[in-house]
Amino acid sequence: MEKKKYAVIQVIDQLHAGGAERVLVGWANILSEKGHSSAVLTTVSPGILRKDIHQEVSFFNLNRQWKWNPFAMYRMIQILKKYDIIHVHSSHNLRYVWLAAKLFRLHKPLFFHEHFYFEKISWHRRIIYPKTMMICVSKFVRDWAIQNQLSTEKKAFLLPNIILPQKIDIISNTARKTNSIIQIVTTGNIAPRKNYEFILEVFKELKKQLFENFHLTIIGSVADKKYFHYIQNKILLDGLEKQVEFIHDCANIQPILHQFDIALHASKFETGPLVLIEYLAKKIPFLTFQTGQVSEQIKNELPEFVLEHYDPILWVSAIQKIISADKKLLHKRMESVFEKNFSVDQYYAKGMHIYSQGFPE
Repeated sequence: MEKKKYAVIQVIDQLHAGGAERVLVGWANILSEKGHSSAVLTTVSPGILRKDIHQEVSFFNLNRQWKWNPFAMYRMIQILKKYDIIHVHSSHNLRYVWLAAKLFRLHKPLFFHEHFYFEKISWHRRIIYPKTMMICVSKFVRDWAIQNQLSTEKKAFLLPNIILPQKIDIISNTARKTNSIIQIVTTGNIAPRKNYEFILEVFKELKKQLFENFHLTIIGSVADKKYFHYIQNKILLDGLEKQVEFIHDCANIQPILHQFDIALHASKFETGPLVLIEYLAKKIPFLTFQTGQVSEQIKNELPEFVLEHYDPILWVSAIQKIISADKKLLHKRMESVFEKNFSVDQYYAKGMHIYSQGFPE
């Protein structure tokens, strides 16, 4: 089956504006462009990212009202049987597909795309994960799975995330700024793991040390209301309300990234993250803490982008160096790193190799 153009269906509950969902949409579109029969099945509802799936990709929605409805499970299995590859995202969806496969006798390998890791490993993960071909978004996730006996060396595969760069007509969008204000952006759903309080500490230190004007834009939906109120109060207490703004309804940041000079990413726990690849694609220099697969991939060639400590003074110093760097040279280096590590053809080849491992000769 090495030369076969696999028919692939991916399964998820709904296509919210999240990292796993965006990986699914990108892969569905790549498969379609490469000549595969590509499909997506949502068990609950289509979600906001449904519109980003190419029209050539088949789309199914179970519109499941009750999670364990056997009729919905049966309908899903009848759809899945038509495809060579069943590619599932997120552990709760894997549990659902696995149970349905047992009940309605689906005898095909399950490819499970693990985007995260868990300190506490539930019983169903211990039972189901070893029965799948596991696709891990980072070396850390793969090592975690093997060390916790959730998979083996032969059944756990590394597939670092990529994004599909969009061709943006800047003329039809907000034009690149012409004033002297340095625009900073940070992106991610507003929750404690994104560490926005540290971003604010860096921003406060930046304004204290330098005489230039700075503005911070935080792009992300509110995932934790209590934490969002905490961040809002911190902004008020630090007197930053005129220099900090929120954008909550942006599911696609690529069309607006040209408006910013530099990005910050201070999350303590990441497996990707996709947003750093988007910054690279759009040549927006950034600073990130050394967590996740992307920082591992770029740190040797763009060492000034990856920081080892959470110290606002060190981050301000790093920002100053990036702002004063030769922009043409920096953009050329970023373009080179992007092409080397995040090309579509490289990603596609790895994906096909992983799929082939589910069909031993």
